[in-house]
Amino acid sequence: MKIKDILDKADSLPCIRVHAGLPIGSVAEKLMETPQVREIYVVDKNGRLVGGVSPGRLIRMICAAKRGSQFSTRRLLTSIACEHISDIMDPRIIFARKEDNLDEVIELMLDGNIKEIPIVDQSRRIIANLGILDLWRLAERNWRCECADVKSRN
Repeated sequence: MKIKDILDKADSLPCIRVHAGLPIGSVAEKLMETPQVREIYVVDKNGRLVGGVSPGRLIRMICAAKRGSQFSTRRLLTSIACEHISDIMDPRIIFARKEDNLDEVIELMLDGNIKEIPIVDQSRRIIANLGILDLWRLAERNWRCECADVKSRN
């Protein structure tokens, strides 16, 4: 079974997509609006996935900036507004394509301890953000159907 076969059955999870040139402070504001995300996806000017940043990494970056001798919100915003999200993103983002095999994507997620995975089109634009539990549920349903087919043939 391919990812494209389950796209209409799976619930796409909320995700944050930000342009690579966006200041870290602006990304933090977006994170405050959508706190339940597990990854912040970074896209280029054409909307193609180029990297990712975990909320934890972003928060650590902001907290490190505020650990100066004297904390002030103004200084914090100034220090983080000068840096772009592309400065802290991981360009080795793991993603799946519609043509990928569902079982292989689940295996990839389990091996990498990934809870959510972006699904991209041929141009590497995000079309969905799927969670491991939803994918596993759909795969499990498919495995049961395959087992039932084998039993009925015997």
